[in-house]
Amino acid sequence: MSCQTWFKMAESDLCRPDVFTFTSMISACAKAGRVGEARRWLERLENAGVQPNVVSYTVAISAGAQSKTSKSPGLREYQIFQRMLDQGIWPSVVTYNYLLQSMIRSQPKMERQAEDVFRHMMQSGIKSNDVTQKHLARVVGLDKAISLCEEFNLKICPELRRS
Repeated sequence: MSCQTWFKMAESDLCRPDVFTFTSMISACAKAGRVGEARRWLERLENAGVQPNVVSYTVAISAGAQSKTSKSPGLREYQIFQRMLDQGIWPSVVTYNYLLQSMIRSQPKMERQAEDVFRHMMQSGIKSNDVTQKHLARVVGLDKAISLCEEFNLKICPELRRS
């Protein structure tokens, strides 16, 4: 049986889905490479009056970031990120990393947005890690990534220094 079938059976048994139920559906679709379906589950969660959390949004963003077939990579994940912020839900380092990863394949490159996302991360007090810096460099370029890290007095990851 499909996840959708199980979900409908639970609803018919008067089980009220919560944020964890919906997030599990988003995650299952993401793992199966069904980016559009993962996004629809996020919308369904919001339309059901269930308050999404950082994990719900992060999993939806990760679906697009990891997909090789996603149309408009980066853009849709950036829109999800904006919705997340509009609802007062603060991202984790994992959220930022997936968002930057999704921007790597964007055409045209989302350099300004990636820089804005990195600045938001730093100004929010979230510590970047090596993954953050590597993804940032792939979007904005090595020199700009190093410049941004230096601006925020960050230790530059060894992979960027060797390049």
